Order: sequence, then C-alpha cells, then structure tokens
Amino acid sequence: MSELYTAVDLGSNSFRLLSANKSETKPYYKIVKLLKETPRISDNFSKTHIFGEVAIDRGINSLIKFLPYIKKSEKYKIAATGVFREAKNIDSFLEKIKPHDITISILSTEEEATISGLGAINELPFNTEKFLYIDIGGGSFEIAVFHNNNLNYYSSTPMGAVKSMEYFDIYNNYNNSNIKNLESFLDETLNKIYNNINYEDFPVILSGGTVSTLIMMEKQLNLYKRDEINGVKINLTLINKWIKTIQYTPIRERTTITGLESGREDIIFTGLLILKKFYEVFSINYGFNSEGGLLEGTLLTLINKEV
Repeated sequence: MSELYTAVDLGSNSFRLLSANKSETKPYYKIVKLLKETPRISDNFSKTHIFGEVAIDRGINSLIKFLPYIKKSEKYKIAATGVFREAKNIDSFLEKIKPHDITISILSTEEEATISGLGAINELPFNTEKFLYIDIGGGSFEIAVFHNNNLNYYSSTPMGAVKSMEYFDIYNNYNNSNIKNLESFLDETLNKIYNNINYEDFPVILSGGTVSTLIMMEKQLNLYKRDEINGVKINLTLINKWIKTIQYTPIRERTTITGLESGREDIIFTGLLILKKFYEVFSINYGFNSEGGLLEGTLLTLINKEV
C-alpha cells in the first residue's frame, strides 16, 4: 500500500485537508482525500486579535473531523497562518487541541508566501522563470515575486476578505463611505508594494477562495470541480462584473447565486475588491487561477518534492 501524506491548512475562514500518495508525474501526488470545514475562527477578530471561545470550539471540532486521515499518515503537517500568528490567545486554541496529540506549525509570513507560491505554480500546466503571485485569504493577503522558484520579494497585509469586512464595517453598514475607506486603504497599501516590485508584465498567478468562487459563479458550477477552474484566465472586466452583481444583491439573497458557497456570501464582496485593486494598481491584463497554494505546497514539502 502506498504511503499516505497529509497536509492541513488552517486559515481564518476555512480549514482544509489534503491526503495523498506520491506520484512520479506532475503535480507529483495523487489525491486520496480532500476535506474542507468552515469554522470561521476569525469571527470578530479584526479589532481585538482575540479568538472567541465559540470560534475556538468550532475550529477544534473541525480539526477533530480531520484526525482519521492525520493519524494514519506516514507524515503530516498542520500549517497555521495569518490570524494564528496574530492571536493574543493562541495558547487557548493550542491547549484545547493538546489531548488529540497533534502538532500545529504556525508559519512565518515568509514561510507562508514561499510554500503557497510554489504550491500554486506546481498546479499549472506551464513553467515560467518569473511570476507575480497573490493569495487572498480571510485574514490577510500575500503578494510575492518568484524567480527560478526562489522567493525574491514578499509582503503580507493583515487585511483579508473577512478582516476587511469587519474592520471597515461593510457587513453592517453597506454604504459607499465604508467601501471608499477600504478602497483608499487598498490603494495606499498596494501602491507601496508596487513601488517595491520591478513588475515587468511577467505571468500573474492568483490563489484563494475569492478567485475560485469568482470562477464558479461565472461558470455556474453548483459543485466544486477543481479541473474546471484551475488555470482559468481572469481579467478585470470579469471582476468588475461580479463586484457590481454582488454589491447590489442583498446578502440574504446571495445564497441563490449558483457557485457562491454558503458561508462566503458576506465576504465575497471584500475579497473581490482586494482583487480588483490589485489588478488596477499593477495594471494587470489577466491572471491565471491556481487551485494550488499553501495546502498543496505543504504537501510537496512532506513528500520532499521541489517544484
């Protein structure tokens, strides 16, 4: 029987598991199991940097569902990012997981950017010497430049789709003033990043739930179909189309939009705004969606495969 390797990505909105066997051909693994839970551990986190007790319990219960695959793996790694780095009460979460005898690795921003970017390029059907990468998460968004698979530049902005929605109060006060405040923040932040990057129109790779959801809505996919959304090209026209649709659809009615996953109906708008501003500041014509990222990159490190 082939050895089983398991990677887990603990994000601010979703927890994901990938169990796989090694393969000699790209992407160098064969999926055995993909699982996803949405504990939304970052609920009401943005202004206090404290995990709520209920959110912690949701997170623990989600991890417990992953245990059967973790426990039977030859190797496993549970990678925690963004909000886990920032949480003032991270020890409360770690203490509650102790009885289950598993280890959680809280990644640095540089580790997260490196592993995520290499996981993303590994999933695409082309090679490139240099690429610009953005990963939009719930708690933060990462931007990185890779050259010959080496990390040349990275930045991590702790204001992802969930945190920006809460911090700028867009969920409760859905008005133009709050949206403009977020856009101003993004303009300022992204221009600083742009000025540190000598961007020369090399390929752009996109990653994260916002991008996957955008494609699923456009393709009207009821179910997640990895092969149908991986590698899809996205331009600004498509992003603007769905921003307008989402903005003028009340949150309670967004669940009727085909392809919009339950639990993402409130944060999809802020995620798309981050993506839009990224395109505008960097003058991007199009980017390629990759269904690879931190989860897949973590798995590659387990099987000792360099992209």
